[in-house]
Amino acid sequence: MPIFDTKGLTSRVLDTIDVIRQEDDRVATKAVEWCEQAHMYEIIRISSKMHLGKSFLRSKTQRQYKRAIILIRAAIMREDLSNVMTSVNNIQNSQLDVQFKRTVRKCRSFEKLIPPLIQQLEAENYHFIQNDAKKAMMKIQHKDAREKVLAKVSEIYAPYYNSNTRDSALATCLYDIRHNLLSFANQNQTVLSHTGKLDSLDDGGNLYIVGHGNLGKGIGTHDDYLDENQLTQAFRASNLTRNPTTPINIYLFACWTATSVKKTYKRGKTEPFAKRFASKLAIAGFNKVRVIGFAGSVNGLQLQQEIIFQNGDQLGPKENLGIKDKFCIYEVDNRNYKRTYGVDWTTDSQWNRRRERTRIIVRPRGGNDSLNL
Repeated sequence: MPIFDTKGLTSRVLDTIDVIRQEDDRVATKAVEWCEQAHMYEIIRISSKMHLGKSFLRSKTQRQYKRAIILIRAAIMREDLSNVMTSVNNIQNSQLDVQFKRTVRKCRSFEKLIPPLIQQLEAENYHFIQNDAKKAMMKIQHKDAREKVLAKVSEIYAPYYNSNTRDSALATCLYDIRHNLLSFANQNQTVLSHTGKLDSLDDGGNLYIVGHGNLGKGIGTHDDYLDENQLTQAFRASNLTRNPTTPINIYLFACWTATSVKKTYKRGKTEPFAKRFASKLAIAGFNKVRVIGFAGSVNGLQLQQEIIFQNGDQLGPKENLGIKDKFCIYEVDNRNYKRTYGVDWTTDSQWNRRRERTRIIVRPRGGNDSLNL
């Protein structure tokens, strides 16, 4: 908690919701729903940033407006917290009232748009649901979402992948994508390497990028991979349009792409690969692009929270992550990018005395322990 913070973290959020309610009850209700669903570490991180202190440059009302803008954009609309703070701190005090009302109006019509593929993955294991009513509902969701996914033009893009190379993890993921996310007629389509052409996505569609995540360094094999700069350059060389007719959904089927990752032998963490990649796409002038990264280990179409190693071998148990909020979406448009769905996650590696990796966990950013989800 910041120094001189005289207000509790939760009470600050609740007081700010009351300010929002005076302007719009529906937006305040969305904030309450976020409080009920958010993990405590997410509440702590956002509430801590809402601590502004007292200043002769800002009145109490101006501080309330500023806190409300932060809460709406970072919590309800899921924008990246650091980007929100940079933006809010640049608002002139005289404009806080106007910006507050504008933010409320924007949030009033804001709905979390979840791509059909995520809805399909969420319902993928509906066969194992015991409750008959829920099972029937998830079956319908799976069917409807799958039909929407199959209707899209799709390409599979696997940097440095070679079918002659024995890599069971990538082979499994490619097999699952072909047989679950492509129509029967397209299941034998060519897997493009980083030199393939992507002209087919001029009118939008789904682009599945498959590879190892290399703990945030880049996507490809363990020996060769593309970082966010190289992957953006490869897209330009592959003739991926910068102005598609409808959005292009780029799914990063690689481990840990939606999590901050600890730097090897260094202090601090790198930003999530999905975020860094979205930033480079924006700088390169791409529009109508959604970058979707996953907060966990990708095993085919399954996400896993924890991996334990011993003598170089991967052991269990593996905790399966649910789909909701275990992925992040970054929207790229007009030379800008922002997160529109997801929360902040961190990946940590633990090492033994021989400097061998023994455990990888994913947890809420700011948290101390892995989640048992």
